[in-house]
Amino acid sequence: MPNQFVARDADNNLVTLESLPTVGQKNNSASLPFTLSTEQNTTLSAIASSVAGTLTVSGNITVLGSPFQTGDSIGNTSFGISGNLPSFAVTPTVNLGTIGGAATAAKQDAIVAALGSPLQAGGSVLVVSNTSTYQEITITIGGTAQSLFSGVTPTNGYEIINNDTTETLYYREAGTAAAGGASSIAIQPGAAYTTPRGYKPTGLVSVVAATAGHALVARSY
Repeated sequence: MPNQFVARDADNNLVTLESLPTVGQKNNSASLPFTLSTEQNTTLSAIASSVAGTLTVSGNITVLGSPFQTGDSIGNTSFGISGNLPSFAVTPTVNLGTIGGAATAAKQDAIVAALGSPLQAGGSVLVVSNTSTYQEITITIGGTAQSLFSGVTPTNGYEIINNDTTETLYYREAGTAAAGGASSIAIQPGAAYTTPRGYKPTGLVSVVAATAGHALVARSY
């Protein structure tokens, strides 16, 4: 008679084994003939059923829950994206939020109206023509004032550069320049005067120097 071995099963019942399993041997009904209780069978069946449901794509999605189900959506959440986005089969739409409680798209006309001209339909940008002049001139007669800019008042401003290295140049706006005159302003040798940004001259500009041939540069804007 072959050797027999006695063991106890899960319900503490004595069972006989024809042989002991060897190292690495898989357990099966021939090598390990023990039986499970009804309760153990029920528990294992429930576990197997639960595991089997998650071994499919649809089962995994079900386990993940919202928002991964059909028809679900991700809530309004701030997030950042780095790198390049993949190609889209359909051009995505972006919700630009609300302005004054209404959707941004619904407020576009109101925004354009609030911005005013020239952003209205049919509006245009006014191009302002600005003629500038540049003159390199000399004093014709020493001690006698002479007009700059061909006797025309500059539109937006002007600059006068005293190119003489030793002699002072005097200028006056809306009047006749005079050396040392109360309303005349001195420009030292090698120096210049430029009207402030946005300044509008009030009249003709004249200059005077003591010596004929005194060199200067006049620029109007």
